[in-house]
Amino acid sequence: MDQIITIDGVAYDVPIVGEIERTFETLDKYAERTVDGKLHRELIGVYVKYKVTFGKSGSNPTAYAQLVDKLTFPTEFHTVILPTESGAVTFVGYFAGVRDAIYRVKGTERYAKGLSVTIIPRDPTRKP
Repeated sequence: MDQIITIDGVAYDVPIVGEIERTFETLDKYAERTVDGKLHRELIGVYVKYKVTFGKSGSNPTAYAQLVDKLTFPTEFHTVILPTESGAVTFVGYFAGVRDAIYRVKGTERYAKGLSVTIIPRDPTRKP
C-alpha cells in the first residue's frame, strides 16, 4: 500500500504515519419527535471522515511545505486519493483542523512534525 496522499492529481512525498482514522457519521435531512415520543427522520446518508497524520518535515522539507500549503489553500473542495486496506479511496472533500508543531530550530532551518488533517467528504459515502 502506497503510504502517501494525492490531492488534485498531485502526490505528496510526505509519508502517512500511524493510522488513517475513519469516523462514520449519519446525516439526516430532518429528525424530529412527535408528541408520542416516536422519532421521524429522513436519512441523507453516511459520511466517512478521515483523520490523517503525516511524518516529520526533516526527510523532505520541500514536499512537507507544499503539502501544508495545499491543505491550507482556500478553495471549496479537493479531489483526494487515500490508501485503504483494499487499495485506495478517491473522493471530493475539504480539509479541516490542519495542525502541526515546530519541534526543532537549527539556525535558519525549522523542522515540523505531527502534521494532521481531517478530510470531510462533500458527498455521502453510502446512501439509503
